[in-house]
Amino acid sequence: MNKAEMTAKLKAFPYDPAEYWVITGGAMVLYGIREETADIDLGCTTALAERLEQEGYLYKVTSDGNRWFKIGDDIEVFENWLYDTTEQICGIPVISLQGLIEMKKQIGREKDFRDIRLIRDYLARNGKPGERNEKNPWEEISLDDYENHMSLDSVRQLQTMNAMMKEQFEAYPVQTAMVLGVAGGNGIEHARPEKYRTVYCVDINEVYLQAVRERFARQPAVQCLRADLTEEADRLPRAELVIANLLIEYIGYPAFTKVIRKVDPDCVSCVIQINTDEKNWVSDSPYLHAFDGLDRIHHQMEEDALTAEMKQAGYEPVLRKAEALPNGKALVRLDYRRTVRREW
Repeated sequence: MNKAEMTAKLKAFPYDPAEYWVITGGAMVLYGIREETADIDLGCTTALAERLEQEGYLYKVTSDGNRWFKIGDDIEVFENWLYDTTEQICGIPVISLQGLIEMKKQIGREKDFRDIRLIRDYLARNGKPGERNEKNPWEEISLDDYENHMSLDSVRQLQTMNAMMKEQFEAYPVQTAMVLGVAGGNGIEHARPEKYRTVYCVDINEVYLQAVRERFARQPAVQCLRADLTEEADRLPRAELVIANLLIEYIGYPAFTKVIRKVDPDCVSCVIQINTDEKNWVSDSPYLHAFDGLDRIHHQMEEDALTAEMKQAGYEPVLRKAEALPNGKALVRLDYRRTVRREW
């Protein structure tokens, strides 16, 4: 099976690509390291594994307690099998090359060590995927376009999220918070200085962060951190509360839960957008085309899938609150509390 055949088969795969990723030989084909693979191996979230089991697919239980499904003649699906993070190739989530190396080391056959040499040769010739001249689309969207679009009466997300963030900052007895995907800092003014010792503002766009620094220069608790959350979770400090509003849609469940495991908060408060129209998930506006590049990284969100992933990471749901928006959309706040304290 070559790259074109794989891509066509995966585009027809009837499940949310936010819940699975290509691994092993199929990943090597999609990166262009190999020409063909005999079959397609996928990793998947616990939520997708539950769905496959409910749909009657037979499975084996692996030595680590996860499920291994066979779907048809040429697709195998492995629950929670992921190292490092994922990349997007042709709109398909694929394990990173560093993660693929770690996976091949774990499998440990002679052919896997040959594959590792091929991957390292590829990296020596081409560099890491993150070093290619392909920026994250959020680095290309101006803050003015973003905020003007979000504040339109036909959209009203900026105003709605501002009110929701006031509630998020007040909800829990914490002194440190981390806001993921902070953009220009909408809602940061609600982090009262008498309550918060530190508020980490994280974004991939340095221009956005400079706006936050200028807007909140008199709030010493505000600290800005530039990070690509799909690749740089290890750089993040600990915080007692994580706020992630309209963020998970753009990094996917695996990358988000990796961030949560690293930051290790007591509480997590997320806002996701629920769409009635999956094709037109950005509301119509004069600024619409500023967001064209986001199609490449956008994942449709499902509450049950997010909650299943958070449970796997050690967090239980404690709150759900929905706010209606124009055009049939809604913002849904989902809060989680940690159930098991980790040892440090």
